[in-house]
Amino acid sequence: MGIVSHELRTPLNGILGMAAILEAGDIDANQRKAVGAIRDAGEALTVIIDDLIDLSRLDAGKAEINIQTVSLMRVCDSSLQMLRVKAWEKKIDLTLHLDPLLPPLIRTDAGRLRQILINLVGNAVKFTDTGHVTLRAEPVAGDPSGVRLSVEDTGIGIPQDALADLFQPFHQAHKGFSRAYGGTGLGLSIVKRLAG
Repeated sequence: MGIVSHELRTPLNGILGMAAILEAGDIDANQRKAVGAIRDAGEALTVIIDDLIDLSRLDAGKAEINIQTVSLMRVCDSSLQMLRVKAWEKKIDLTLHLDPLLPPLIRTDAGRLRQILINLVGNAVKFTDTGHVTLRAEPVAGDPSGVRLSVEDTGIGIPQDALADLFQPFHQAHKGFSRAYGGTGLGLSIVKRLAG
């Protein structure tokens, strides 16, 4: 998959680079809109390629994990920052609640934790049209180093009969979700494998 990744990323980076050059040039509004569509499609394809590569590495047991001492607040906040514009566009509140009893520093792979949070909170934002999305971090009872992270939202919900397959690759709760909301159905599968 690493070789395929390189073979896909090289032309894709060329497309994104050319789109950036065109966008920076002297073009009219219609051309700018078309170039923006090319850029958006290229960025969406980049996410899909990254997800496929992550899933393949996780399935092969070759995912790199880099445990460090990090600020839980900084990891959570930076994860939410990446989703704030989308939440703002949808006029939904995106909040973080860190329990004051949590230690300020934890031992984890910050990049992988950020990836988990962006997938979970990103799904909540995607499937919430009004109201709020809240990321909560709380201590785990009986485990001084344990942190429980949960996402609460006022979104469309998940049908009970879809819960069993929710973390399967390429699965979405409803067949029409991929058309209505976009996505490949890989995010939660990656989250489950990373969270263990």
